[in-house]
Amino acid sequence: MNKDTISLVVNGQTYDEAWDNIRVTRSLDMLCASFEFTTTQKQPYEMASWPIKMGNECSVYVGETLAVTGYIEDINISYDKGSHTVQVAGRDKTADLVDCGRGKKPYFVTDVTIADTIKKLLEPHGIKLLIDSTATKQVRQIPAAATTFDVGEPLATLILRLVKRVGVFPIATPEGELLLTATGTKRASDSIQTGINVLSGGLKQSNKETYSVYLTKGFTQGKDNEKVDMFTYDSIFPLPGQPQLMPRYRPFTNIEFGSHAGGRAEWEAKYRKANSRLFGYTVQGWTQRNGNIWEPNTLVKVQDEVFDVDAEMLINACEYQQTSKGTITSMQICSPEKYKAKAELDKIKTISDPAAVQMKK
Repeated sequence: MNKDTISLVVNGQTYDEAWDNIRVTRSLDMLCASFEFTTTQKQPYEMASWPIKMGNECSVYVGETLAVTGYIEDINISYDKGSHTVQVAGRDKTADLVDCGRGKKPYFVTDVTIADTIKKLLEPHGIKLLIDSTATKQVRQIPAAATTFDVGEPLATLILRLVKRVGVFPIATPEGELLLTATGTKRASDSIQTGINVLSGGLKQSNKETYSVYLTKGFTQGKDNEKVDMFTYDSIFPLPGQPQLMPRYRPFTNIEFGSHAGGRAEWEAKYRKANSRLFGYTVQGWTQRNGNIWEPNTLVKVQDEVFDVDAEMLINACEYQQTSKGTITSMQICSPEKYKAKAELDKIKTISDPAAVQMKK
């Protein structure tokens, strides 16, 4: 592969020239990666002989590094008096997990490890499950209570619900496989530094989803399995004396089912604080000085005098672009607490169903 271009490989043929605009996106929040290639010319395209077809399997390389393995999902064509344009787009193989449910009747899972449950969900789609050393112990656990699967619920949602409970996160690999791992398992060799490698920077701030007091009202199963008792667990986060984003009185009340509902208040406070401050940076090229591309789920030192930041943060998303103006990487960066908080949520949740049975086809 050409280290200076983003390449699309379809049916063994490499297409790395004549593209006017290329965009490849990988994000922790979207699970599956996406790509978009656009080309324009003055002469009409012979679409009958156009070699790239809907549904083709493909690979995308950012320089010499594999970034996406998936399918062609969109081919858009437009023309006017002076030009003809074709846009080819798609996502990696885990897109089926985002779009599709199980396709069978609702069922319950008990006495089955998290890893084995996920393998069964992936099996019809031919997607391989990988588990790294940071997640091996956790996903071998058998949930203490049953997990309910609804027909219409996307598989990605089911998987995320299972793994968050034990502090693990699902990530699509460049090969189109599903990896279970912890967050922030990689560390960038380069820093993000104003005046050094930052072409542009931005800060998105919002207090719309933040509160000054976080309360939890919980429900727990009665002894007779019919009566449901309600209790109140009032947690105030942040604690007195700690800095808070919301100075005026704004209470948030959450209804939580389970005997450990108190932890939900702390989770809400941590997650909403981290998600309310998101940074964006654009750098030249796709790689760091050691040759590795910038990637999501990577810890990076950010030194920004404009925003008064000097801290280790987490790369949440990367967008690799190639245009007539050159090559750039745009990154969204957040506090690592955003994803730690997500993992902690289901550690304190209890799912209980007295009618639960073994997994059935």
